Amino acid sequence: MTSHASVAATRALAWLGEGEGASTLCIAGPRESEAPGIDAKAREFLRTLYRRIST
Repeated sequence: MTSHASVAATRALAWLGEGEGASTLCIAGPRESEAPGIDAKAREFLRTLYRRIST
């Protein structure tokens, strides 16, 4: 089974590949107090994305 973070990382990598090379990535979104559980989901996504970028 593919995790949501894995699917999201695949889509993010495809999106990043469409540009001319990003040197900075701004990450923003709702606060944990406004969206309970978002912190863990964001960390899982970013870990997955970073792993894929570094391989």
